[in-house]
Amino acid sequence: MSAYNDLLIDQYLDEYDHFYGLASLATQKPDKAAEELDRLGDEDQIVGAYIATTGPNPPLGDPEYDILYQAAQDNDIHIAYHGSGGAFMFEFPRQNQSFEKFIEVHTMAHTWSQMMTLSSLLVHGVPEKFPDLNFTFLEAGIGWIPMMMFRLNKEYSIRRSEAPLLEKSPEEYIREFYFASQPIGEANDPKHMKQLIDIVGVDSLTFASDYPHWDFDHPDALEQYLSTFNEEGRQKIMYKNAADAFALDL
Repeated sequence: MSAYNDLLIDQYLDEYDHFYGLASLATQKPDKAAEELDRLGDEDQIVGAYIATTGPNPPLGDPEYDILYQAAQDNDIHIAYHGSGGAFMFEFPRQNQSFEKFIEVHTMAHTWSQMMTLSSLLVHGVPEKFPDLNFTFLEAGIGWIPMMMFRLNKEYSIRRSEAPLLEKSPEEYIREFYFASQPIGEANDPKHMKQLIDIVGVDSLTFASDYPHWDFDHPDALEQYLSTFNEEGRQKIMYKNAADAFALDL
C-alpha cells in the first residue's frame, strides 16, 4: 500500500495539482496502517483513506482498528469504505461460495460488506470515539440504507447493552454518514426511486460515477430523480456533499 500511495502521489497528484486522492490502506495490521496515515498526513492532496470492506476479519468497527481511526482523525483524513465483488469473492461473504453466476455475487457482495461494516461501526461506537471523522460508503447503491436505519433502530431499542457507547439512535448516526449513489439501481417505477432518495436524504447522498468501470453511472442516472429537490438540494447531492465529506475547498 505504501508503494501504491507513492505511485499515486508521484505520478498523478504531483503532476496535477487539481487532483485529489485517497490513501489506500491494508487493514491486516492496523498499527502499520496508522503509520501510513501519519506518513501521508502532510500531503495536501490526500484527503481520505480508502479501505476495503470485503474481507477484513474482524469487521472494521472492532477496537483493534481504533489506532487506525485515531491516526485518520489526527491527520484530518476521512474514511471511504468500498466493497468488492471479485477480489475476495470466495472469502466474504461466505454465501458467495454457493453462488453459481457472477451476477449474483456482483448484486450482493458490495452491499453485504457495507452492511457488515456499518453495523460493526455502530455496535462498537466508532462515531462516538472519533467524532471528527467522516465516513463514506461507496459502490453499494442506496437501497440497503433505509433497511439498516430502521432494523438497527429496532434491535438497539431492545438490546442497548450490546452497543453501550451510542448516545443516539442508529438512524441518527447513519444520517451523519455519506453514501455514494452508484450503482443507483433501476426501479420499474421511477417514483419508487425518488421515494428512496428522499428517505436517504439530501444531506447524506452524494453522486458517484465509478467511471471508467463497465457499470459506471452517468450523472443523468441520478439527476433524473432529483426534480423534487430545490437547486440547493441538487447541488448538495451532485457535488457539495462530496466536498464536505472530504473537506475540499471548492
